[in-house]
This record gives sequence, C-alpha cells and structure tokens, in this order.
Amino acid sequence: VTHGPFRWARHPMYAVFLWALFGTVLATLNWVIACYPLAVFLMGARRIRVEERILVELFGDEYLDYRRRVPALGPPWRSLSRCLGFEAETAAGSTLQAPLRENV
Repeated sequence: VTHGPFRWARHPMYAVFLWALFGTVLATLNWVIACYPLAVFLMGARRIRVEERILVELFGDEYLDYRRRVPALGPPWRSLSRCLGFEAETAAGSTLQAPLRENV
C-alpha cells in the first residue's frame, strides 16, 4: 500500500501516537498525564523495527525503494525517525537504509 496516508508515512498509526503525545502535552501542560501517550509511542517505536524487517523479507527491493522515498513517521518527524534509528542519513543528505541481517 503506497497511497492514502502511506504516501507520507510508512507507519501512520505510530505517527498519530506521536501527535497524540504532542497534543496531550500542549493541552494539559502536565507531564504526568503525558506519560501514557509517551509509553504508547515508545512501544510503537520498538514495534516499527520488527515490522520493517518483516516487510523487507516479504517485499524485498520494492519495500526498500518505498523506505527510501517515504519517512517512517511522516515529513514533520523525519529527523526524529533518524534519531530513533529508523533511517540513517548519509553525508550527501539522502536516506540510507541499514541492510537486513541474514538469518544464521
């Protein structure tokens, strides 16, 4: 699927969790209340790595090309995606994806 919200984010559901965290903090100005959406986002962030490996195994080069074009969490979160290790930036500024490890 490369249309709809998947044109802008490979994992739009997790991007929504991040927006929920941001909105909760702004709406409540209470970091204690923000802990719940933060926990949900962190669990999702761990899950993204697992899903990415599965999708590369299923779709191969087609998915790798999609990964190069579309950020994990959408355009506003591209830098965060890099910080979390979902994408790595090369010196030229393009996105370089980590190779899939072989099963041993």
